[in-house]
Amino acid sequence: MKFIEIIKRSFDSSHVYSQQELIQIVQTLDLSPENVIPYITAPKHLEYGRNIIYHTKNLEVMVLYFPSLAKTPIHNHGTSTGCIYIVQGGLQNILYNFEPSETTPTYHQTQQFTQGNVFTVDKDTIHMIQNTMPLPASTFHVYSPSLEGVTIHSS
Repeated sequence: MKFIEIIKRSFDSSHVYSQQELIQIVQTLDLSPENVIPYITAPKHLEYGRNIIYHTKNLEVMVLYFPSLAKTPIHNHGTSTGCIYIVQGGLQNILYNFEPSETTPTYHQTQQFTQGNVFTVDKDTIHMIQNTMPLPASTFHVYSPSLEGVTIHSS
């Protein structure tokens, strides 16, 4: 069975998942580089490649590709909760706080993740993911409900 079919069968597209449910399902998937590499796309308009491989109203699954030194903008995930699996390489997840009285988020902490690690985001998470390593990194993301109302913050 193709990897994308396994993903579709693993999730009920009519269900909104909790963070714990997302983690449990992601940990059952074979997210080996061999399975994920076919879904990697090169960067186009962003510093990183972003490929949405499955999308419903209640679920969004994507593969991101981070060349060396690439990073996302500082952002949140709107009303979604998410689970991110490091398929290959290593990344930093840089967390921020945002006070309504301020115009930009302020640095909070940096987390380091490597191949096989899982981390989560929720509607209150403001972060940036960056690859500080000389080799590329790739990640597998699942969000529920699908991403909507995302805010991009200027750095």
